[in-house]
Amino acid sequence: MNSSLNILATFVLGILLQVLVLNNVQLFGFMVPYYYPIIILALPATMNQHYILIFAALTGFIIDMFEHTGALHASATLIMAYLRPVILRLISTQSGRELPELSLQALGIKNFLLLSSIGIFVHHFSLFFVDALRFSNIDITFIRALYSTLLSVVVVFVVHGLFTPLRKKI
Repeated sequence: MNSSLNILATFVLGILLQVLVLNNVQLFGFMVPYYYPIIILALPATMNQHYILIFAALTGFIIDMFEHTGALHASATLIMAYLRPVILRLISTQSGRELPELSLQALGIKNFLLLSSIGIFVHHFSLFFVDALRFSNIDITFIRALYSTLLSVVVVFVVHGLFTPLRKKI
């Protein structure tokens, strides 16, 4: 039950941070920080994939409601959640199942950076590609996704650095 409450609190606080603060930030006209993908990426590795996909769809639809973007965020979040087991296999031998949690404290800086960077890039590239809906500007979409990923990962590390004490695996 305690784990469920932690997940719910993280979900609510992450959505509030995104909607109230980060949705009002845009650097240089194309760099957008999105914090909410880390909510899906950091769900327990032992959680059923079907529940993760439902949770991802719900999260994306909530962001879409606040940004008036149709289902762009829902589709990008679902793609990222669908590829999450593949991303977890990159940082772990057993798809992350041996890890108690997928947090900065549990994974360490290197693995958390890898998890968040790859996952957030998949999310951003999917989001911007579905938004553009054309292959002719794939280079611009890739660059926009790359820079927004860098900004988002910095935001994730700042937020997690402020609220998560680093005690092990530094």
